[in-house]
Amino acid sequence: MQHCTVVYSAIRQTRLVCYAGKDGQVRSYRRAHCRIRIAGFAVTIPGEVSMRRCTRCTTPESYPGVTFDEDGVCSLCSAATTKVRTGGLGLDALGERVRSFGRGGPYDCVIPLSGGKDSTYILYSAVHDLGLVPIALNYDSGSQSEEGRANVVNACDALGVRLVVVRPDPHIQRKMLREILEISRELGCYTRTCTSCELMLRNSTVRVAREHSVPVVLWGSASAESVEEQEYEDYRYGRSARAVLASKFQTLRRLKLTPAKVARLLPHILRYTVLSVRQRVQMKVPLSCVLNPYGFMPFPASDPTIIHYFDYTSWEPGENTSLLEEKLGWRHPPGRDSRFDCLLYAFVEHRQLKLTGISDSGAIDCSFVREGKMTKEEALERERATRERVLDECEALVDDLGVKRLPIDLPS
Repeated sequence: MQHCTVVYSAIRQTRLVCYAGKDGQVRSYRRAHCRIRIAGFAVTIPGEVSMRRCTRCTTPESYPGVTFDEDGVCSLCSAATTKVRTGGLGLDALGERVRSFGRGGPYDCVIPLSGGKDSTYILYSAVHDLGLVPIALNYDSGSQSEEGRANVVNACDALGVRLVVVRPDPHIQRKMLREILEISRELGCYTRTCTSCELMLRNSTVRVAREHSVPVVLWGSASAESVEEQEYEDYRYGRSARAVLASKFQTLRRLKLTPAKVARLLPHILRYTVLSVRQRVQMKVPLSCVLNPYGFMPFPASDPTIIHYFDYTSWEPGENTSLLEEKLGWRHPPGRDSRFDCLLYAFVEHRQLKLTGISDSGAIDCSFVREGKMTKEEALERERATRERVLDECEALVDDLGVKRLPIDLPS
């Protein structure tokens, strides 16, 4: 912004922001401050805003690195138009490839199952469409939602699939989450916990496959769930310790931490690191990942072979939801059919709202808009619903963890 004037209204707790953008055009928007105490956390997140957004998707101008062309189209949409996504090689080719590995026992593959829409659909498709005999692997960190747990059990019962549930030490897990919240207190925004659980899921899946001599894991990640191609590549193939640390330092720079805050952060970071190492040792994680507690565990090259389901067929979230509801009795919270299986996702949503101006699920919905699987209006409505519920979800999590009530201010 070249020039910015902020006018506050004490009565309505809103502010009118007027500024001249890089193109010289003067814009203004009224922004509400939603300020609530969350178990002693005084939290402020951006309210409903009418800041400049992409004319095709809902990406706001506050999203890091995004630019707009003369037609108001964001750089993410412009980049997406150069890619051609297909439905892949088809399910017949997928079935043939899985069977080509043979069986070392009674099972064709292992399928990670969270109770969410995508993993449940892959399990259904493997049994119904491909005629495979899978093992379902559920990693329950202790923060899995009731709907997620019910969907896991119901799907396996309906399809006659063997279910293996893996859980970490609940005491270590809760201590790690408490340290995460203390770190969040100093950072001014919630910190992601997904990397640790993703590593445990991958490790548990590989271990179960090897224990039962299963040659294949059918994995369910889709590029449509990632905002940028590099983000998906990092998720799929893993990142080096250097890349992980570079990303974290970039976030810290954006938060503009003072030396005093850094000094207060270090003890919590150290305790979290020690707990993370203990957890990984207990869960028999490979030594290379134990020594890199902030890194991503890459998939093995073989034993088992990882096959990505959505490399072979298109990702159709709307159609999949209706089918699962009809065939498996699959359920989801009202108005929310994705990313509900893990309660900790509320922290991710709040963090992204703080750092980018759009929720994590909202950024993913932008990908669906670009691929014609959702309208911009639908995406905006879902984003409004996320903003309305995220504070209540964070409140419930903080209360459950029993964190000491100290103030934290998350300015918009």
